[in-house]
Amino acid sequence: MVYKVVLTELAQQDFNELDGSLKKRAAEALRKLQESPDYGEPLGNKYGLNLTGLYRLRFNDRRHRVVYQLEDKEEGLQIVVIAIGPRKDELVYKLAAGRVR
Repeated sequence: MVYKVVLTELAQQDFNELDGSLKKRAAEALRKLQESPDYGEPLGNKYGLNLTGLYRLRFNDRRHRVVYQLEDKEEGLQIVVIAIGPRKDELVYKLAAGRVR
């Protein structure tokens, strides 16, 4: 089954700001999500941030993350990407927490 992956406007900006090699790796991660949202891991309370209901998928040798949530739509499960970015200093998690509020 193929799932629909949708990037929010800000997540699309995150993707566009990646350099060429990172874009390729991020695109591969997004293709994995199209195949199955189970590739990611659920988040919860991380680093003092409430990320319950969000998931992460690691890429680029675990240095970058795709943070997403699942939405149950009439046409089926949809994967909504909230943020794409480096894990360093929890940056991607801080972005995601600010974007879902």
